[in-house]
Amino acid sequence: MGLDALTLALRESGAGDTPETRAWMLGRLLGRLCRDGLARARGGPPGEPSDAPEPALAQLEADFRRDRPDLEAWSAVWFRYFVLTRLEMREVASAVGVVYRTLARRLAHGHALVADALIEAERAATAQVAVHPGAPPRARVHIADAVSARDGTEPAEVDPRRALATLLAAVRSDDEVARLAPAEVASIVRWPVADAVYLLRNPGRLAAG
Repeated sequence: MGLDALTLALRESGAGDTPETRAWMLGRLLGRLCRDGLARARGGPPGEPSDAPEPALAQLEADFRRDRPDLEAWSAVWFRYFVLTRLEMREVASAVGVVYRTLARRLAHGHALVADALIEAERAATAQVAVHPGAPPRARVHIADAVSARDGTEPAEVDPRRALATLLAAVRSDDEVARLAPAEVASIVRWPVADAVYLLRNPGRLAAG
């Protein structure tokens, strides 16, 4: 979960950056995106939709009566994932007054809406992370999931010299941000330690590649 949105949220919260805290923060991020999306679809200010079964079901039923697919989708996603209920979704559909197929379609649409919202949040976070002068080096070194942020693709052949140069630049300058793909990190780890140390001590040779 190498999302920049999680990196920023953890940095702001002061929590440590671990796989466990990232999983926890991802849940909080998705909850916020769903709350905001549902509030916009309802046409009101951001608020806290109920996570209690009875009022949440009443809200879901009211949303489905407005005959607005996006609203129904956001509301269905909220009820499905953030309401503490033992009701099966077929029971929910019956209580709301729609056939199960309709509710399933709205859920699928809701998943797409959440994905779009997450993409937008990540774009905004990436722009913010990319310009973060003055932060400690560990806050300016980011490992992207499966892709390199420099060109948007996982490099076919990884050059450890290039990866090491990118990392070194971020360590030495507060104005630099290093964004590495997992394969680039692995190439540094696999490199002979003596070679890496030599090049770190002789950055001119590292830059020359």
